[in-house]
Amino acid sequence: MTVKSLTIELDVHEILDYSDIEKVNIGEVMTKYDFSIVQQSNNEKLLMVSNELLENDNIIIGFACFNLEEINQISDNLKRHHHLLSTVYIPSEERVEKRKQKAIEEQKRWGYRDGVSDEEIERNFKVFKATLLEIKDGLSNTSIKVQAV
Repeated sequence: MTVKSLTIELDVHEILDYSDIEKVNIGEVMTKYDFSIVQQSNNEKLLMVSNELLENDNIIIGFACFNLEEINQISDNLKRHHHLLSTVYIPSEERVEKRKQKAIEEQKRWGYRDGVSDEEIERNFKVFKATLLEIKDGLSNTSIKVQAV
């Protein structure tokens, strides 16, 4: 069985301990393909991620994409080549809450930037949580497993 997985806002080296699976973050993939975020489109990035998944039987790519639409695009690219996306790893509620608290603490420690308040941080994390819920709900009736870590 092959494993083709991605993470949303998670570093594969920090959280996953699979010795038989290649673990790479998006920056490593971008370097391999000489990808430029300035010169190339997001669709080209998603195609690059798909190609990397296709080239490896057992791989997890960290920070691969940001939302359900992008996951579906990668999954569709894989299906065209008769491959399936196995798992999407997302941050757990506890991890998201810790990140939010850290962001608020850093703002207090380093001073507030223009337009950034505790309320703005709260709003941003609320949107992020909604995105994670959309991913869970959107993939619930598919073969793609969603795992919070």
